[in-house]
Amino acid sequence: MSATLERLLSEAKFLSSNEREILAAALDFDPSDGETGDAAAVEAAWDGEIKSRIEGIECGKVTLLDHAQFMSVFEEARAEVRSLKMAKAE
Repeated sequence: MSATLERLLSEAKFLSSNEREILAAALDFDPSDGETGDAAAVEAAWDGEIKSRIEGIECGKVTLLDHAQFMSVFEEARAEVRSLKMAKAE
């Protein structure tokens, strides 16, 4: 880590909450302006995930649930977690 970065991080600790928000917003680089980084990587990863999920639905590998089906599966899982917690506590 450079001395400049260390100094900036040290001084940033003393900024007010509002000042930190302003600094964070100012440092949020737009990938379209030539900067690359975590935001671009995250966006690319989500794009891939979305495409994969759509393909799974379209080719029939994924079965979608309606609300009632989801709630049934969710409640079963919830009950299982509760029983595991109780067994662990014993």
